[in-house]
This record gives sequence, C-alpha cells and structure tokens, in this order.
Amino acid sequence: MRQQTLRRRIFLIMLPLFLLPLLTCPIYYLTARHYAREAEEKALRTVQTGVLQILAVCREETDTEKSVRRFFGRTDAYMAHSAGDTGLLVFSRDLRILYPRGRELYTALQPLADGVAASIRSGKTEDSALITASDDTPYRIAVAAADTGSDQIGYIVTYAHAAETAAWVKTATWVVLIVSALSSLLSFLLSDLAIRGICRPLHLLEQEAARIGGGDYSPIERSFSLQELEDLRLSMNAMAAQLRHAEKTQKDFFAGITHDLRSPLVSIGGYAQGIACGVFSPPGEAAQRIMDESKRMTELLDRMAELTQLESYLVDVRNSSFRVTEETEECLERFEHDAAERGVALRLQADGTALRAQGNSELFHAALDNLLSNALRYAKTEIEVALRAEGGQVLVTVADDGDGIREEDLPRVFQRFFKGPGGQHGLGLAIAWHAAAHMGGSLTAANRPEGGAIFTLSLPQKEQ
Repeated sequence: MRQQTLRRRIFLIMLPLFLLPLLTCPIYYLTARHYAREAEEKALRTVQTGVLQILAVCREETDTEKSVRRFFGRTDAYMAHSAGDTGLLVFSRDLRILYPRGRELYTALQPLADGVAASIRSGKTEDSALITASDDTPYRIAVAAADTGSDQIGYIVTYAHAAETAAWVKTATWVVLIVSALSSLLSFLLSDLAIRGICRPLHLLEQEAARIGGGDYSPIERSFSLQELEDLRLSMNAMAAQLRHAEKTQKDFFAGITHDLRSPLVSIGGYAQGIACGVFSPPGEAAQRIMDESKRMTELLDRMAELTQLESYLVDVRNSSFRVTEETEECLERFEHDAAERGVALRLQADGTALRAQGNSELFHAALDNLLSNALRYAKTEIEVALRAEGGQVLVTVADDGDGIREEDLPRVFQRFFKGPGGQHGLGLAIAWHAAAHMGGSLTAANRPEGGAIFTLSLPQKEQ
C-alpha cells in the first residue's frame, strides 16, 4: 500500500473545499441571469401596465384626436418619471411607429422597430421575447395589443437593452470569480500554514522518538502550543522514563542474578577444590555444603522461571473465577509444618461467607504462597490471614507481627531482586504482584499500627 504524507492527505481531503468557491461561479452566473431576466421582464410589464392604464383613461374621450394627443402627452410625462431604463414604442395597427415622436428618435429606433414588427407579424403579441434588431443589437421586448376601437394605436411595446443586462451579469460573474479565486488561494495559503505548523512539530517529535529508540532517554524539553502535540510530548517523556526504568531494572536484574549465582558457585568451587586436594577428610561436610548451595541455586532459578512465566502470562482470566476460602485454606495447610517448626501460629479470619473472586486458583496460589513465605520469614509469633468482601472486591490480607517494613523500602518491596533485611532472593513479592495484576487485581504493602507488616491482595468479586 502506497503511503501518503500527512500534508498530502490533508490537501487531498480539503481539495473540494478549495475548489468549492470556484464551482459556485457557474451557479451564480445562471442564477444571476435568471433573476436579471425576471427583473427585466417585471420592469417591462410594469411600464407596459402603466401605459395601458393611461390609454384606458384617455380613450374615454369622445374626440379621438384629442384622446390620442392626451395619451401621448401623459405618456411622455410617465416615461420621464417612472420608466427608468425601460423604453416604449407605440405602433399603429399597420405597424407604423407612433411613439416616440420626432424624426431623430424615429431614425434611431428604426432597427428596433423593424425587429419588433417582424416579431408581431410572427404572432408574438403577448409574451416577452428576446429579439435582435436589424443592426444586430439584442433587446428584450414585451408586446401588448391595444384595444381602442381605432386604427391609430395598435400595439404597446416596452423594451430594454438585453446587452446591458448581459454585460452586468457577466461583470458581476467575473467579480465573483475573482473573489472566489482569491478566497480559494487565501484558504490554501492559510491551510498550508496551519498544516506546516502541525507537520514541523511532528517531524521534530519523530526525530525525538528516534533518539529515544536509540537509547537516549532524556526528556523532550521543547513545549508545543497545540494541546494535542503537548500531550504527545508528555506521553513520549513518560515512555522514555519507563524505558529508562526498564533498562535500569534489566541491569539490576543481571547484576542481582550475577551476584546471587556467584556466591554459591564460588562456594561450590571452593569445597570441590578442597575435596580434590584432600583438605576435607572425610568429605561428607563439604559435600553437604555443595548440596545446600546447589539447592539454593535451583530455588533461585525456579523463582526466576516462575516470574518469567507470569510476566508473559497470556491466559484471559476475566471470565473465570475460584472459591477464595477453600483455596486459602489449602495454602495454609501447606505452610502449617514450617510455621510449627518456627513456633508461628497461622490464623484464618473469615466470616463464613462463600467468596468467589475473578481469576484462577493457580495464580491465586502463586500470590498467596509467596505472601505467606515472606510473612513466615519475619513473623515472631503469629500470621493472620483475613478474608472479606468490600465494594465489589474480595480482600485477602496477610499480616505478621514482625518488625515491619522500613518506610524507605515500602515503594520498592515489589521490585525484582529487592531484598529487605533477612530477604532471600528478592523475587517472591514480585511474583505475587504480577499474579495479582494478571487477575485484574492489586497488591499493596503497609505497616500495622501495632507492629508488623500487612499485605492486601484485592481481587474483583464474582457473583455466586
């Protein structure tokens, strides 16, 4: 698939908007011509109606000659004050020009009179029409037959220069075309300016993303005026911080695993060399130390494998559930022997309500086993496990009566390889945290007011 730049894509989308003002010009031309024609015809009809009314008044005179003279006199006054750009021709029934009077006017209007006469002879005596005079000048005319009972006045013809109206429409259309072109050009320039204002910061952020991808996790200092770009910058800074933290965690991971593996390997190597050199005789004690160190290494590798498996856990447990009380009792049974050897009492506090939580028993055991193992390491006399439902959540708390967690260590207790005083591998609480997260829950740590640490595992509650 061919890729397009953002600038090209936006211009392609906005192209119809750029062309729209230009496309309105033909519409304007047709509309203006239509309304100009209607206005022209209305003016012709108005003048024609006025003249016919004058004629109707004048023909009431019994003296025909006198009525005709009065008609022409009143018509002169009417045309001088009310006709505007509309002209008037009065023809006799045999199509001689009776009005306007005067040889100069007669001569000037003869080409038009010839065209009007031809139109009347063709039968167009009621509708307005566009004709061409004998000198090829276009006119719009309106013809009305005069019913006077006399042969003197036969037709009342009003006319207007069609070329002037057409020229006005053409000029107006050109003005609209020029304004539309300038508007389209201005829209294009402003759009290009706006798009450049977006594309330039995007190119800058692209370069910053490449820098971050190359391992430079320093934050992007430059801010942006557009809120969306500023939000993107902040998100990229947050991403860079997370990558920096992930890289540090990875380095700490390798440093921790190297340290935790080096000690038993050095010990195993030393005792093996001692056995080979005959230093340990009999070698039973040295062999036991080798076995202990090997067991320690195996436990560490098992914990690492468990944590890696949890971090890549892909099973969706949102639609599965388990009985919390029964699974908790099973976990406590596994720790009863170790607790008895240490002189620590295990207590389960539950109200007897059958609780069901989202998740599965495998993840729940991974979380609770590590919490109990951690509590057993620090407890003095007792460990209390409490179950309750609150606000749509099932809360499982594991509390011990040890010395508690140092305040400066609370934010880091769930990090891999973080070990407090007396810690073993620094992986158990990280495993418990990931197990809780995969079940859609959470795990928190705090200190009890009366002394000791308390861990709270919160899981979404499921209906029975």
